[in-house]
Amino acid sequence: MALLRSTSGPIDLVLQGGGIKAIGLAGGMNALADRGIPIRRIAGASGGAIVAGLTAAGYSPGELRRIIETEPFPELLDTRWYSRLPLVGTPIAIFWRMGLHPGIRV
Repeated sequence: MALLRSTSGPIDLVLQGGGIKAIGLAGGMNALADRGIPIRRIAGASGGAIVAGLTAAGYSPGELRRIIETEPFPELLDTRWYSRLPLVGTPIAIFWRMGLHPGIRV
């Protein structure tokens, strides 16, 4: 979580990616709310994009935490046969399926 603050007032927030880091980011959002720090703009990548999107959609930190903690993340992993091939599985997944884990529940 990167926090840019030039003066008192609303902040611009950028949340890093990393999938499972979304749980920690949800806790960070709760800490910001507890301290009364308002967010003006929010963006993120990967797990950070999930947290940023839910926050921008108006979910409270408590709701966000419940969503993140109860989401069955293993269901989003790509379990196709080629993703398990040594050395070539990752490039195949990236180029053919547009990412390592396309986020489609199986």
